[in-house]
Amino acid sequence: MKSIAFILYLGSLFSGVLYGQIETTVLDTSSTHASKGLGYFFTNRELTINEDSSYSFRNRWTRQTNSIYFCRYDFERDTVYLKYKATKTIPGNQYPTDLVADNFFYNIYADLRLKQGIRNFVIVIPGKRKTLQDQLNSYMFRLQRAFADSSARTAFITFAWGAQTEDPFFYKAERSAGNAADDFSIFQNMMESFLTDSIFFNTNPDDISFKLVCLSMGNELFKSYLINREKQEIDLKPVYKRVVFIRSDVSADSFEEGGGFHHLTQMADSVLILVNSMDGPKEKSKQLNPNGRLGHLGPTNLNDLPECIMVKDMTNIISRKELSEMGDEYFIRNRELRQMILYGQLIEE
Repeated sequence: MKSIAFILYLGSLFSGVLYGQIETTVLDTSSTHASKGLGYFFTNRELTINEDSSYSFRNRWTRQTNSIYFCRYDFERDTVYLKYKATKTIPGNQYPTDLVADNFFYNIYADLRLKQGIRNFVIVIPGKRKTLQDQLNSYMFRLQRAFADSSARTAFITFAWGAQTEDPFFYKAERSAGNAADDFSIFQNMMESFLTDSIFFNTNPDDISFKLVCLSMGNELFKSYLINREKQEIDLKPVYKRVVFIRSDVSADSFEEGGGFHHLTQMADSVLILVNSMDGPKEKSKQLNPNGRLGHLGPTNLNDLPECIMVKDMTNIISRKELSEMGDEYFIRNRELRQMILYGQLIEE
């Protein structure tokens, strides 16, 4: 991977104005680069200024930063464009609830929906063992290429957090996921603030849908977010058309009362859980977590779940060998599953 050039248009840099619980800053308003062919991501990684005055994100470990950057990634030029920054102005473990002034989701909507006609937005939370370089040059590139047929009508937006942690240090990955969950609350609050703006959508097309895909340890990140949100008594809002759990590395009882996902249907119209009994890594994770893994066993209270929560057994579709070779990305690399996602299970209902 060639050196990433982080481009910041200083001439169009605006100082953020402090509003309530989140401060937003527009970093790049230029249109010198085309929107097509670019990947979209947001990250809570630390941004630093290098000796040559270029900008770079922390490549490996994720720490809670109380900030997120929303960016575009140019695959051909291997270049990141910083677009927006949002900073939480309340304590790190407290989640924002106020409406967000100068919410850059309106800018994203104008660019992707109004200019490009994109109606489907898929938020992807990857698993652990991902450096930023892995997420951008490798993972996001394969994601874009795998779903190229739908890229004209779908925007895949990756949460570029990371925890390079091996299994013996599973608890460190969980801790990183918890830290990232607190920063994810910034993005989630801004999205909800935008999607629930009934006045705005009275005069603008209200035909967009948001879906969430959680991979492996990304499931723990989302679960931590929901548990902390419930502790803070923040009501869930119905903003996702579907939530998909792939190789879920959370306990199998997560859909039981107090498990984190129990009230998920208040946030999503439907939930899809992909389960594979041949998933060796999740079986190994069970040894470290005696309750068993959701992605390996499925939910413990399967018979009590509402009809909108679906469990798909992938054992006969993805073999143990394929899982070993593909890891968390089997939904990108397996053609049968990709077709299922493209034509009925994720993007188009």
